Amino acid sequence: MATRKFASGEIIVDYHGKKITKVEAQAIRNTNDSNDRRSDYMFEFPNHQLFYDGSTEMCECHPHTRTMGRLINYAAKGEKSCNVTARYFNQKNVQTIIFVASRDIPVFEELMYDYSDSTCAEIFGN
Repeated sequence: MATRKFASGEIIVDYHGKKITKVEAQAIRNTNDSNDRRSDYMFEFPNHQLFYDGSTEMCECHPHTRTMGRLINYAAKGEKSCNVTARYFNQKNVQTIIFVASRDIPVFEELMYDYSDSTCAEIFGN
């Protein structure tokens, strides 16, 4: 939920989580435990060998701050509710994902992202 207005192209939030290996990501994805919800909060960058487990509210790099990027919900591409896009960001070998407003977003509008966004797929090689 947007707590303030965002202009189109403005950075909303970044995605935080524990950096894990491809093997760990596959194990999380393939778990048979119905109570294990970690795959719901996993963000993958396969071409960069970068995988994030965002299942915990606090991440290792900001242990006293709630991670908000992991709470952005799904909306199919082309739907009016899809108002956020993901962008790969690499500065000084620190890789992360940032979420950017794809249009003007008014206060109290739910933030929605297409998990199979083709722009993300091009960036990450999905």
